[in-house]
Amino acid sequence: MKNRTNAPCGVLGPRSFDGVRRREQAFTLIEAMMVLLLSVMVIGAAISLCLTMNYTTARQAYYTAAMSICEGGIADLRAYPYNPPNYPFESGTIVLTNTNYPIRLAQGGSNFVVSGTVYSTIQPVGSYQHLVTVMWTNGVPGQTQDSQPLSVSLQTIVNKYSAGQNFQQ
Repeated sequence: MKNRTNAPCGVLGPRSFDGVRRREQAFTLIEAMMVLLLSVMVIGAAISLCLTMNYTTARQAYYTAAMSICEGGIADLRAYPYNPPNYPFESGTIVLTNTNYPIRLAQGGSNFVVSGTVYSTIQPVGSYQHLVTVMWTNGVPGQTQDSQPLSVSLQTIVNKYSAGQNFQQ
């Protein structure tokens, strides 16, 4: 039996009318390996993306919690009546330290995973105003899922016109 090109079917295989060999209906081994390689790369990238997002959101949660502690420290210092040279707005620089300020509990809720120290610095700048700096830092590498310590600080100026002060002329 002969096909249209007059060649036996078993010798050259099926040919199209223009003499070019037709493609078989199955995938070759190289095509299958390329698809498998691309699939593994996409799955690996998706896993890497999920891990990176988890790390980034956890780090952002630490920053947010530490920032709220600093904001609370500034609010505490603004609650004092501004009456220099009385405490805490004295004529020299004052540093207040509070240790073991936690920002994250363990999953069981019984112990702190990440805790740090709050440093509040009050220093006079000019006449009748003080620069207040509140900084939270853990200072221990590796405690926040990476090798860098976490440190957050806020500053404000407090004077007799600041919010929370009863200014009377």
